[in-house]
Amino acid sequence: MKKFHHIIANMKQRTKKILAGLLIAAGVLGIVCEMILIITYDQYLSFEWAYPETRWNFLAFFTQITNITVDIWMILVGVSVLFNRAKLYKFLTKPQIQGALSLYILVVGAIYCGVLLPISRDLYSAAYWWGNVINAWHHLVVPVGMVVLWCVMPHEGRLKKRTMWFWMIYPIAYLLFSEIRGLVVGWYPYPFLDPKSGPLFPIGLVSLTSVFIILGFAFIWYHNRRAKKQALQTEEPAQIKQEQNV
Repeated sequence: MKKFHHIIANMKQRTKKILAGLLIAAGVLGIVCEMILIITYDQYLSFEWAYPETRWNFLAFFTQITNITVDIWMILVGVSVLFNRAKLYKFLTKPQIQGALSLYILVVGAIYCGVLLPISRDLYSAAYWWGNVINAWHHLVVPVGMVVLWCVMPHEGRLKKRTMWFWMIYPIAYLLFSEIRGLVVGWYPYPFLDPKSGPLFPIGLVSLTSVFIILGFAFIWYHNRRAKKQALQTEEPAQIKQEQNV
């Protein structure tokens, strides 16, 4: 509660509404982008080795699932700020929750820029400009925005190292879902998830796991460092005031 009132209550009403409105707008825009991809799937230029056979296959991509989750998170945070729902805001901005979503969407951007973008063909064809804009939104704008939010938001409490294993539940669940679904429908959203892709399969799994773990522990380190610094800044004025009262 104190965290919520410290950040939000001291803001000017107009500023608070603008920030909440931007978050809600970003979340709604993200969901609209997903709907556009589903509706125009047969015109959207996707990777040749992963072109969805049905429009609903778009929802099998880690990018889409993660972006939809982040979109919902942004909308709910904006609503909680706009309507002063302190309990909801406090839950959504817990470091375990916000940190997890920031980690997942950062991996989306990192894998896209480091692996998928270099091997894609004609990704930026002018004929599919709307798909290119949506690609940039999902893989660049949203990841950067979420990481910036994670960095500037107040960090309270200490995250234990075992939080990393809690954060790994989602990517492991996605892996199991993709493998089981792939066996059933004969299609995998990414080539490195296909067991028939040869050495790419184990290399991809090990690489992705390493990326999640390294970035996850980096997030935990950053949070604990910021939380410690903020705690010291909070204690100093209180200590000075106490000394003055003596």
